[in-house]
Amino acid sequence: MTRRDVSERSPQIDTLETFLKNLRNLSIESVKLKLREYIRVLRYARKPSKDEFYMVSKIAAAGILFIGLIGFVVYLLFSELPTYF
Repeated sequence: MTRRDVSERSPQIDTLETFLKNLRNLSIESVKLKLREYIRVLRYARKPSKDEFYMVSKIAAAGILFIGLIGFVVYLLFSELPTYF
């Protein structure tokens, strides 16, 4: 079996090597530090009030409807415009 050139390596091999290199650099201390960061964020998190939840829900629904409207307009343009040309 011949040795392949570095430029002929598949992306999967590079990804696997990168994963293994990162796995070797992983230590218990780095995991503990990351968990401390997550716990710190969760301490500051709170349950939203009912009014805040409704406001966020309305904004999210309006955004979804707006994106849907844009998609529908684009659909109409692409389905009706070709009949005029």
